[in-house]
Amino acid sequence: MPNLLVDERDQAFILYEMLEVDRLCDSPLFAEHSKGLFDMVLNEARKFAVTELAPIASEADQQGCSYDPHKHSVKAPECYHSPYKLFREGNWIAMCDSPDVGGQGFPLCLGTAVSEFFYAGSFCLYGAVELSHGAAKLIEVFGDNGQKEQFMTKLYSGEWMGTMCLTESNAGSDVGAVKTKAVQNNDGTYSISGTKIFISAGEHDLVENIAHMVLARVEGDPAGPKGISLFIVPKYLVNDDG
Repeated sequence: MPNLLVDERDQAFILYEMLEVDRLCDSPLFAEHSKGLFDMVLNEARKFAVTELAPIASEADQQGCSYDPHKHSVKAPECYHSPYKLFREGNWIAMCDSPDVGGQGFPLCLGTAVSEFFYAGSFCLYGAVELSHGAAKLIEVFGDNGQKEQFMTKLYSGEWMGTMCLTESNAGSDVGAVKTKAVQNNDGTYSISGTKIFISAGEHDLVENIAHMVLARVEGDPAGPKGISLFIVPKYLVNDDG
């Protein structure tokens, strides 16, 4: 099936002739994979981008997002809901992550090729998906077991989505200028106060909950980048009884 999204000949040349990614299958880490499996994944990614993502681009631009000032909520373009559900069903979000965290264990270079199709099909929707993956990876690498159980699994599966809350009106490229403040509570949690801007996919109705990765400075910590901490701030706090 021809497409105008990605030069497949160029992609295949880079993957198989320049990088020789099929040689990864000689490694114990990817011993269960093969060039045929890689080709199948790329073919499915191409079909998904061509049939599900690219056709919604103009519709999403025309419809846009809508904000309800009474509920303080945002509705994403309706045409995003079905493709996002398919992202989840295909486990595309965590395709290159370890099966131990719900991923499929594919090589990252193959995932990069898949991303080329998805970004070309719908940069906005896939950009939000990739932000969720970044939030999940942060928790996987730096979070404790409780945070992984509560947030990471749901982010990798796409049940919830995540964001990165860095930029403020006075702090963008100068990360050390962040003024958002964190004050520790008696129960070990923190109260966060401040204002963030330019938060991609910061509010929408594609999922029930959004986990925001928020950069803030704990009260009393030093100025500059070294005094900044990262907090998980969910849209909805969820306790043991739901």
